[in-house]
Amino acid sequence: MSWVTLYDLKDELCIDDDDTQFDAFLTRKRNSIIAAIESYCRRSFLASDEDQTIDFPRGVVLLKKYPIISVSAFYINGVASTEYYLDNDTGRLYYQDADDNPMKEWSSTNAEKSVRIQYRAGFESNAFPDDLKDVVFAMVQQAYLNRDRDTSQRIKFEAIPNVISTAYYDSANLHPTFGAHVDVLNKYACERGMLP
Repeated sequence: MSWVTLYDLKDELCIDDDDTQFDAFLTRKRNSIIAAIESYCRRSFLASDEDQTIDFPRGVVLLKKYPIISVSAFYINGVASTEYYLDNDTGRLYYQDADDNPMKEWSSTNAEKSVRIQYRAGFESNAFPDDLKDVVFAMVQQAYLNRDRDTSQRIKFEAIPNVISTAYYDSANLHPTFGAHVDVLNKYACERGMLP
């Protein structure tokens, strides 16, 4: 499943559903653009079920995926618990003490050796942010409109006489409109990096 369907792309580009000559091209471009966006933002966006274990939690624990849709189970040292507070928008997991005081950082004085949380996070396809979809539409449209451009200008040659010569594809400006979308992408960029 993808954020943007082939049908959505064809509709945006005013291509008839029956016209399939560019389906493979559009699908390939969509997939590579989504991969580039997720790489730039250092996170995956499509909703999925996660099972994460944090050994010796300290400070603010950041879950690997967000926004949080739901939590199905939470364990401290292998025992089911409700002693946590979760910021659903950011995936920050806090300790909640017996007096229900939320927003406490995990500390070395706590007895937690392991915290396990099972949850669903990301964006469901029917609730995906429109501005992220618009970036995909714009970048695929740019690729579609430029599909017949001469790419030979991107082939670079370098040589050291009588030693070595090489030719390579210069991928700089492969997505020339990417810079126009940086403000949108920065809104979704993960500061903690993509976690496994």
